[in-house]
Amino acid sequence: MVCEDKTRLITAYAVTTERYAISAAKLRTTPGSQLQKALAVSETARAECVKARRALQEHKAEHGCFSK
Repeated sequence: MVCEDKTRLITAYAVTTERYAISAAKLRTTPGSQLQKALAVSETARAECVKARRALQEHKAEHGCFSK
């Protein structure tokens, strides 16, 4: 049986990691005058990525469906 919560959490983690990767990559081409804003966007994306990963880890610990 597929755990819908697990699927949702994996999807959320994939989306947030992609956003983080895109925002981090943009830092290479961001002009200096816009760098602080780009850094803030990247940091927000990183924090969301950490939050999604934590939710996934907590689900794994509580539900145990990752071993199935």
